[in-house]
Amino acid sequence: MLTLVLEDDGTVVDSEAFFQSLPTNTPFMVLEKGDVWTPSKLVLPSFRQPRRSGIAKLSFDLYKLNPKDFLGCLTVKATLYEIYTLSYDIKCTRAKYFLMSLLRCFMYMAKLTGQVLLCASTYVLRYIGDEECSS
Repeated sequence: MLTLVLEDDGTVVDSEAFFQSLPTNTPFMVLEKGDVWTPSKLVLPSFRQPRRSGIAKLSFDLYKLNPKDFLGCLTVKATLYEIYTLSYDIKCTRAKYFLMSLLRCFMYMAKLTGQVLLCASTYVLRYIGDEECSS
């Protein structure tokens, strides 16, 4: 089990209503079973160092357009120097159809392989039987 808490004060986010009431860009922390939230370094807010986010930030967002979708969609977002943003949306709406077609192809190949093995074993048995009769 995982527990979602606020990174600042360790408040447990246990309902959808509480989650929706939080402001955007609220930092969270995920705790595994048995983990306990502990406060980070004690720094007064007036002396807090500005957060450096680095050169680039890459995020992935996986979502479904329809609850019956098999895979859904994937959004990849890259932010450079907190100024430039590039995002790409990959829609996997036909993935279920593709996987079903692939499985049908594998089933056909397995059936064909079975037929070839049956025919080959029949010929082998006939060949062995003919040699025994001629001996």
